Amino acid sequence: MESAVKFMFIGQLAALTGLHRTTISRMISAKKIPCVRLGKRALIDATFADDLLRKARESIVSEER
Repeated sequence: MESAVKFMFIGQLAALTGLHRTTISRMISAKKIPCVRLGKRALIDATFADDLLRKARESIVSEER
């Protein structure tokens, strides 16, 4: 059985990361955040957000050492 791909909207990623919605929109326009466009909406793969947060945590831990 295949697992469903999960997406999030810009506002959800903003709440998760603490970045402003405008910053995320600019990063999407600059192709720094991959997304799928559905009309005017940008859908961001949830695994991208998970990887982003994992890298941020690893960075914080390595700085503490």
